[in-house]
Amino acid sequence: MPDYSSSVGIVGGGITGLIAGCTLQEQGIKTVVFERSKSLNTDGAGITISPNGLRVLQKLQIKDL
Repeated sequence: MPDYSSSVGIVGGGITGLIAGCTLQEQGIKTVVFERSKSLNTDGAGITISPNGLRVLQKLQIKDL
C-alpha cells in the first residue's frame, strides 16, 4: 500500500463527504472532514440518490440491491 505523507481535506459532512472520507481512510490516506454545522439538525429531511449514486454505493458495498 502506498505511503501518503499528506492529508486530504473534505469540505462537507453530508453523505458524499463522509463516504469519500471513509473510503480514502480505508485506502490508507489521511483524511479530515470539515463540517460547518456544530450539531445535527433535528428538522426532518429527505435525500434522493440517483441511479449513478446507487451504483457507487453498491460498488462500495454500502447499499444492498
